[in-house]
Amino acid sequence: MLGGIMELEFGGQHLLLSGMKCVFRPATKTLFLADLHLGKAAHFRKHALPLPQMAHQRDYHNLQLLLTQFEPQQVVFLGDLFHSAYNQSWKEAALFFQSHPQVHWILVPGNHDILEEKYYLEAGLTCMAEGTNMDGLSLFHHPPLPEQTAHIPGICGHVHPGYALRSKARDRMMLPCFYLRQNLLILPAFGTLTGLHPCIKQDERERFIGISGTALMEL
Repeated sequence: MLGGIMELEFGGQHLLLSGMKCVFRPATKTLFLADLHLGKAAHFRKHALPLPQMAHQRDYHNLQLLLTQFEPQQVVFLGDLFHSAYNQSWKEAALFFQSHPQVHWILVPGNHDILEEKYYLEAGLTCMAEGTNMDGLSLFHHPPLPEQTAHIPGICGHVHPGYALRSKARDRMMLPCFYLRQNLLILPAFGTLTGLHPCIKQDERERFIGISGTALMEL
């Protein structure tokens, strides 16, 4: 299922937020995603914790849907593409990237991206350092300091932002969300095997755009 779309004017950039937990910039045909954590299931099974490999198949399926929907020329992973040290799951990831040579795959390495660079290069990925300016957007994995995005808006991952909805009956539901603060756009985690970090509005200028299913809503 394809997600809902919300237009966002951000730091002079026209972006499309997708209920599929990604951002598309039409002007440059660039798709941004964060925190896939591919290979996490295999990593945990190695340590006797049975996580289903099928969860990653859902991630690949969703990514393929986005490639079909947006037809991006480049896809930027904002860190934590692969969860751990090399395991057999990397072969599956590399095969997916290599099977789409029309796409320029870019990785801004995160704290979990600990593979030797040769593996990324062999898979067809280009690595870029945090803080790289890509057509007026600063790319990060970790949320940067405010001064790092004072002049050029930033986009990042790492946080896995979630927003808690509470009812009068004290029921509580946590939604993944896009989190906008201080010239920074923090993306929700794309991967299925990822948790949520509860975020609280610290300033009236901050915004949370929640995802319920694949629908988007201002919170």
